[in-house]
Amino acid sequence: MFWATVNLVVDSQGAFDWWAEGEKRGNFAFASGLGGNDRRFLMLLYGVDGLNWLQAGCVAQAGKISQSFMYARPVIDGDDLAIIARSSIDAPNQHDADYATFHRVRDFRRLALKLVPEKEGE
Repeated sequence: MFWATVNLVVDSQGAFDWWAEGEKRGNFAFASGLGGNDRRFLMLLYGVDGLNWLQAGCVAQAGKISQSFMYARPVIDGDDLAIIARSSIDAPNQHDADYATFHRVRDFRRLALKLVPEKEGE
């Protein structure tokens, strides 16, 4: 089983007015037309081949569009997954990190669905 921590971009790059309002306030390090600016949701993904991924759940969620979790690094610690992330909490934008945040997902393997199908006739 492969595991990964990623950001889930939820605004579809401008489908809502979240980015336009943030740009007016100067909250973003990059223009909203570029992909990957929304980094508020730190997600845990898994898969059996490292190519196809399913969501196991949300590790952390920032409340403001200008906040973020970036470059998260997971480490297996027994049955848990320990994660440290470069984070923007009180910084002027979503890119300029001012914190390192620590997260723990207890018994993380239980979050995965059984992806290998059962054999027919058994």
